[in-house]
Amino acid sequence: MKTIIFILMMTVAGLSVKAQKNEALYVVTSTDTIFFKKLMVKANQAVGELPNGGKIKLAVDSIQRYSIKGRIRQRLPVNGRDGKTALMELVDFKNHIGVYKYECYNGVRDCMDAYFFYYRNNQCLNYHCNPSHKQVVAFLNGEASANLYNDLADLK
Repeated sequence: MKTIIFILMMTVAGLSVKAQKNEALYVVTSTDTIFFKKLMVKANQAVGELPNGGKIKLAVDSIQRYSIKGRIRQRLPVNGRDGKTALMELVDFKNHIGVYKYECYNGVRDCMDAYFFYYRNNQCLNYHCNPSHKQVVAFLNGEASANLYNDLADLK
């Protein structure tokens, strides 16, 4: 009996590892959704190999959403007033609120800043700059209202 249970457990573990390797690589533009065999997104363009062996190059500005290595990035407004958009990584989704990470260079401190935006139905609720994990979880649970930025125009 123990042998049968052990064999079943190993089979399930092997299938789950194999399932993780079969992730979907896709790009969504304003007019099309393209699935890829291989995909690499650079600063200005995305290069992908189609399942039939053909290759496609896309400008990053035309990409609305993509998935690579199990991570989803979506083009969302960075600042609600000037129309600037960026590809942000979806890091969490809870209580109908999506948490997206946007990284940019801070020349004053000579480092990268990570902004975490909270979106509900493509509307930005608020954001944190370099928050702790505790702050993000508190906001998702509805506990944090104090340490948030309320004016998105401050973000350049």
